[in-house]
Amino acid sequence: MKLLILVIAFSFSLICASAQTSISMETQVYPAGFLPGLRLDYAINDKVQLFARGAFNFTNRRDWGVQDNEEGNGAGFGIGAEFKNSRIKNLSLNIRADLWFMDIDYYNTETICPIVPPCFDLRINGQSDVTVLQPTLGFGYQIPISNSFFLKPSLNLGYEINIRTKGEDVGEGAIFLGGVQLGYRFY
Repeated sequence: MKLLILVIAFSFSLICASAQTSISMETQVYPAGFLPGLRLDYAINDKVQLFARGAFNFTNRRDWGVQDNEEGNGAGFGIGAEFKNSRIKNLSLNIRADLWFMDIDYYNTETICPIVPPCFDLRINGQSDVTVLQPTLGFGYQIPISNSFFLKPSLNLGYEINIRTKGEDVGEGAIFLGGVQLGYRFY
């Protein structure tokens, strides 16, 4: 199922490729992980462009989630729109929705104290398959490197929503992402 969704997302990206304005390697980082991926942009006009990306999400939430320790990874894709600022050249506002298919391994530690000491810790392992919807809002600043190449740092704020969980509940909530794109613009 995950592979099928990635193939559909990539096919959509290829269809847009004939009219795209840029292709980029994009990486975002957040306190519990990082997201490397490939992004395609299509300009509707000089102020608005649509984009799609395919990426991987690697996370190590430590004890920030529901379980004592959560870590894992998964593939995903996203779509969004970017709006250029008419007052500040190269500044843009973006809105994006990503869908992640995550495999999260976790463990919990329980302290067992029998009637007669000593107490001991028991580690309980588990795994959850989670589909995560991640809407974000952010801004970026495009720095031209040459006529065709550019660098674009960005900051995004959003929310992770677990829309399907197979296994125990795992963390979700607010997310802050810092990112950078290295791209090539087609003319």
